[in-house]
Amino acid sequence: MKLLDEAVRIDLFGTDVYAFGLYCAIGAAFALIACGVICRMWNMKKGTAPLFGCLSLILGAVCGRLVFCLMDMELGGLIPLPAWFRIEIGGWSLFGVMGGVFFAAWLTAKLTGQKPLALLDTAACVLPLFITAERLAEARIEGFNISRSLGEDFPDIPFLTVRDEVYGVRFLATYHLAAVLAVILFLGFLLLILRDRRRTGDLWILFLMLAGAGGILLESLRYDHFLEFSFVRFQQVLAAMMLVWGVLLAGKGCRRTQHRWFTGAVIALIVAVGVGIGVEFALDRTRFSHVILYILMIAALAVPVAMGIRMMKKREGNE
Repeated sequence: MKLLDEAVRIDLFGTDVYAFGLYCAIGAAFALIACGVICRMWNMKKGTAPLFGCLSLILGAVCGRLVFCLMDMELGGLIPLPAWFRIEIGGWSLFGVMGGVFFAAWLTAKLTGQKPLALLDTAACVLPLFITAERLAEARIEGFNISRSLGEDFPDIPFLTVRDEVYGVRFLATYHLAAVLAVILFLGFLLLILRDRRRTGDLWILFLMLAGAGGILLESLRYDHFLEFSFVRFQQVLAAMMLVWGVLLAGKGCRRTQHRWFTGAVIALIVAVGVGIGVEFALDRTRFSHVILYILMIAALAVPVAMGIRMMKKREGNE
């Protein structure tokens, strides 16, 4: 197969392969291995892991491509339908991949007659492995997923900054920051798996909240205009939907017994969304310090996440 000239390639045992694809394949392989271990640990039905793995690969790729084609406005409109099937051009959406994997978990549960929440928990545990590899792969694409210019005086920070050799300016390597956060998320889930008192579905809800809040921040930090139209970053909107969905699910069992916490979490969500929109407008339209603006965003996002976790603990304690 002829590889694209502009794509970064790696010599693998004498064969040229796409660097980005190789990274993603390695991440998918580790995620599938982890999926098999977790399915065995939780005594799921025989054949669950292979079925879930196959569906995840298929639906993850399809949904990732579909979301990209629906949201890419680089040419001023939707990508022409025939180009949707030409996978050698364009790209994928990571949030679309996550949605496809969650859909695969639900579908696997229905096909095997098991609880969807158990497989959604499994998906939440293994997805950070793939996300880590995908983010590291983005380092192989020049100018992709980096921040605004940090200025000539900004210090070099190994692994977290990249430098333009021509102009001498530095950028935050947002892809590496995202990879580090994904590793932390995986290690955290690894510890939670070992807990005896753990409600089925809690890991999935926790993933929605943390990945949603983190996605809002990381998509704001990047400045490569990926899946962006005017001032709207579509993946940031998807991340916000994940956060809202996660907090609402976390408070589902607290609406009657702990209705004040649920009401407070909803208000905190509204405030966080408002602060996020305000920060996005202020970043490039005012002279406010970007550091202060991002501190405000992080604080606003942390409140509904913390309240969601608190509601999950209260629900666990009641039961």
